[in-house]
Amino acid sequence: MTLEHIWPVWIGKVLDEKYGIQKWQKIFPYKTFETKSLDSCVKRICRVCNNGWMSDLEDETKPILVPMMLADSPAIELTPAAQQTLATWALKTMLMAAFLSPDARTFPPPWIYSRFYRERRPPDYNAVIWTAAYQGHLPQLTATVGTVDARKNYRYTADGIVVPEKTTSKAALGTLRILFTVFQVFVYGGYGVPMGHRSDGKVLHRIWPKQDISLVWPANRVALDDAGIEYLQSRAREIEPL
Repeated sequence: MTLEHIWPVWIGKVLDEKYGIQKWQKIFPYKTFETKSLDSCVKRICRVCNNGWMSDLEDETKPILVPMMLADSPAIELTPAAQQTLATWALKTMLMAAFLSPDARTFPPPWIYSRFYRERRPPDYNAVIWTAAYQGHLPQLTATVGTVDARKNYRYTADGIVVPEKTTSKAALGTLRILFTVFQVFVYGGYGVPMGHRSDGKVLHRIWPKQDISLVWPANRVALDDAGIEYLQSRAREIEPL
């Protein structure tokens, strides 16, 4: 197994070139300290993956994400291919960050890791991923991952028949902040994503499940402020399934 960075090395290099040498503050439940490099890693990835398709994913993501995270343009086109690349990268980053979460032993479930390894993209029916712009006072690199309850008004039988019934299942909600760009990743452990969780509002673009249209980022040329970020991190408790 090899070390995989939570935040890729290229992000640190881009920020050094743009803003000069940075001091990063690492915050853990038991201590906080400063470092000059983005060196948070997890030793969970094999060498073949780390140096192969995951490295290729970083190379594909960089030219798309850099203009977004630096807010270089008020309107950036995201083609369907670009949306899938960003969604795949966001899920990968959330899954790596989840290893440092207190819930890591119970959620996300092992099947999401094995399926991501097999398909090299988010699952079609068990994930929703959004992106937004940020214009608040504290641009930062943060990854928060937690377990939430996904409520539905129906369930599927073993034969695939929909039965009206209120059910609750565990889901993972991850929020990534990369300076002026935000991603939110919702991974649901049941069969199909509760439809209410597909709602995306006025400032969010849904980039997964896959769609065949290009998007202009940010949505409606509107960005989240600090209050919007707080709402985004708690909105899974407020979105009701249809």
